[in-house]
Amino acid sequence: MEIFTFITRVSFAIVLFFLVNILVSVYRYSLRLAAHYDARADALSLSSALLEDGFHQLVQSLSPSGVDFGKLDRSPTEQLVDVVRSVLKRGEGKG
Repeated sequence: MEIFTFITRVSFAIVLFFLVNILVSVYRYSLRLAAHYDARADALSLSSALLEDGFHQLVQSLSPSGVDFGKLDRSPTEQLVDVVRSVLKRGEGKG
């Protein structure tokens, strides 16, 4: 009976880890996307003002043309496979 309780707790921890990992990734993506849209809005509001043409070229050159979200995190499944591999390697070294 204790083994089932242990398996249930470990399974719950793994699922919780996956969910937190997904939520953190979505949160980071949303922040970067919001910053990108804020930059676009600032560039549009500045470019519509009555300024000289050089300033309009500066705004166009400094506004982001694409959003770079950096290095993508590995999926939770890949992370779990790495953990299992490391545990198995440690077990083989001791045995």
